[in-house]
Amino acid sequence: MINRLMLIIVVALLPATVLAATLKVSWDANTEEDLAGYRVYYAIGGDPEWQAERGRFVFSGSSFPHVLDVGNVTVCDIEDVPVGPYVVAVTAYDASENESGYSEPASGYVPGEKGTVTVVVDSPPDPPKGLVARIIESVISWIKGLFGLSTRTV
Repeated sequence: MINRLMLIIVVALLPATVLAATLKVSWDANTEEDLAGYRVYYAIGGDPEWQAERGRFVFSGSSFPHVLDVGNVTVCDIEDVPVGPYVVAVTAYDASENESGYSEPASGYVPGEKGTVTVVVDSPPDPPKGLVARIIESVISWIKGLFGLSTRTV
């Protein structure tokens, strides 16, 4: 009985392990003098707020469910990403913890094999912004969300 249960658990977990990939994300450096580091925000297919529209996956969230603080480097790995869509964006932050807005998101689809998928974020993150700029960005983001203008397609 125990052996059968263990076999069922292994078989159930095996596809997720075998078919998981690594996203290697890279971006151009921000030139801010007091740059302290970068945060990589991402969403993957199993997260809520993904919808299928006209044969494509659309991430309709106004914020990303996952974040990695990667320090002051311009490349990072996101490991164990399951088969399916993904979207990635990067922000920069300074020594005072002021954070920029998201870079232009990069998106795609993890294929059905284990390996590494290279993701290049085409635009570097903007310089970090102080409190007033973040309030303005939040209001703009809220207005976009109100009118459904914040979708990201894959």
